[in-house]
Amino acid sequence: MTASSGKGRPTPKRKESQAARKERLKATVDRKAARKVMRTQQREAAIKMRQGLKNNDERYFPPRDQGPIRSFVRDTVDSRWSAGEIFLPFAILVLAASLIPVLAIQQGIYFIWLFMMVLLATDLFAMLFRVRRRVRAKFGRTPETRRVGWYAISRSLQMRRMRLPAPKVRIGGKPIEKKEVKK
Repeated sequence: MTASSGKGRPTPKRKESQAARKERLKATVDRKAARKVMRTQQREAAIKMRQGLKNNDERYFPPRDQGPIRSFVRDTVDSRWSAGEIFLPFAILVLAASLIPVLAIQQGIYFIWLFMMVLLATDLFAMLFRVRRRVRAKFGRTPETRRVGWYAISRSLQMRRMRLPAPKVRIGGKPIEKKEVKK
């Protein structure tokens, strides 16, 4: 027979374990204070996560943004101009202009809106095929590379300044230099 290694500490006495259990229960009795502490911790964690996203610290990326494939897709989408970047400001402009009661102006606005939709759809499909081709060439056909299209489309529809994680490359593919923080 071999000697068992044990758990490395003695079993606590019943009195000690019951006292510890009561202490844990006391801490949760004041629900208002516990909720306040929890909210503060969540707020601090959210701030820390947002800063990490802005600084491209991969430890703070949500699961949908993690991994080398997603990083490659982000860089590919960020290295080119996209019609999706101007879609939201353009949509707001069209909405505001459509309130003008002149029929000729409204018809012109809707014609421009139709042109913008065709331009956006064409740009998205071209970008989708380009991204898929580049990802397959670099990473091969794997289950992780199958769903990169929706990720690329959702990224390209965001305005460049609003994208999180922040872009690491400029339009044209040159890396963005990090600003030095003065202390």
